[in-house]
Amino acid sequence: MTDLRGVRNLVVLSGAGVSTDSGIQDFRGPSGVWTLNPGAQKKATYEAFLSDPSLRESYWQSRRDHPVWQAEPNAAHLAVARLTGSDIDTVVVTQNTDGLHQRAGTPADRVVELHGTMHEVLCVDCGHRSPTASVLARSAGVPDCEHCGGILKTASTMFGQTMAPAVFARAERAVLSCDLVLAVGTTLTVEPAGSLAASAVRAGATLVIVNWDPTPYDGIATAIVRDPLGEALPRIAAEVLEGASSPRPRPALGPADLAADLLRGEVDPSRLAEVTPTFLLHLFEDTTPDEEVRALTVLSRAAADDPALRDCLRELLSVLPGLSPAAVAAAVSGDHPQPLADALTSLARNAALPADLLEAIPAGTTVLGEFPILLAESLVEAYEQRVDAYPATALPGLAAMLTELANRLTDAGRTAEAQEAADRAAKIRAGL
Repeated sequence: MTDLRGVRNLVVLSGAGVSTDSGIQDFRGPSGVWTLNPGAQKKATYEAFLSDPSLRESYWQSRRDHPVWQAEPNAAHLAVARLTGSDIDTVVVTQNTDGLHQRAGTPADRVVELHGTMHEVLCVDCGHRSPTASVLARSAGVPDCEHCGGILKTASTMFGQTMAPAVFARAERAVLSCDLVLAVGTTLTVEPAGSLAASAVRAGATLVIVNWDPTPYDGIATAIVRDPLGEALPRIAAEVLEGASSPRPRPALGPADLAADLLRGEVDPSRLAEVTPTFLLHLFEDTTPDEEVRALTVLSRAAADDPALRDCLRELLSVLPGLSPAAVAAAVSGDHPQPLADALTSLARNAALPADLLEAIPAGTTVLGEFPILLAESLVEAYEQRVDAYPATALPGLAAMLTELANRLTDAGRTAEAQEAADRAAKIRAGL
């Protein structure tokens, strides 16, 4: 375990895994809601909720049957509450909507609920809020707003909804001023919540990840704990509290001369053994696009024969997906594209990326492997999810993206799949 002495400002970044010992399923764990039922994630979109009355009916039934109403705080929640009750300035940034941190004794004003709460109901039309318990008590079916008759949902964020900017800003302020982030019970795959871990490390904080499964940010963590949360978090909390009065050691961020050489694209290859994911995270903190391309070109060339550096590149892009345009440019123009292609492909399998990134990849490009295909497939899926709610704009977009997918599949020599995508595009256009 890392040195946890001298912590003055602490952020606990908690996810669904914190509440599993309270009887509430997580989402992506071995027995998670979406692991056992992958289709459930697509049904959890805001657009689908608004457009499909049958989904609203099942949604409200799931609210009634949810284990949150019987759940009690567990040892992990209580450990966090002990930290918030100490002299350490502690903020709990949670992705959970169950309110169990507050019930365990953490003051409500110390909790930032990134994804809202299940304990309040919000009218999507007039914005009126009311307690969930009272809404469930007055309606056995799909309730509507008593004030305007509008659609009701719990005040928790669904896929497709924008996180409240003020809420995220408060979380970001906390991680940028803390000494230590404890990321507990979270896979750190939901953005922008996951990026808070990277922001903290770039600002000089120590990152400790306590989670059963790997996360995209493991490479920049100072320590990773795979023990059960109910055992690990009380132990870590005790260690933090015990060392609170000691001086805080500051980590070395890496040699400045190596960083400068990399950004110029001129570096002694023998020095690349000093490169770590944390060093790269700081390297790209304030860089120009040209510097990014130069550095990634050098790193990709060296990573061709260095598996450890290849892993560093993959972890770097998973933490900083904003480097993707530079990685694409470096791969297309460089002489050793494969490490960057592998890193980009890994990223595309685990994150949603912007459409303009696909536009930056020239037609006929093959050096990026599966990456353009994965990008096109993800954009096809995004249009498919919009078809029911916005057919007039989504159907032409879907046809165009299917054509793009067909072209990328053709580039990769996957002619049968390319023809299938092209046929789907033609059928949609014929029906417009």
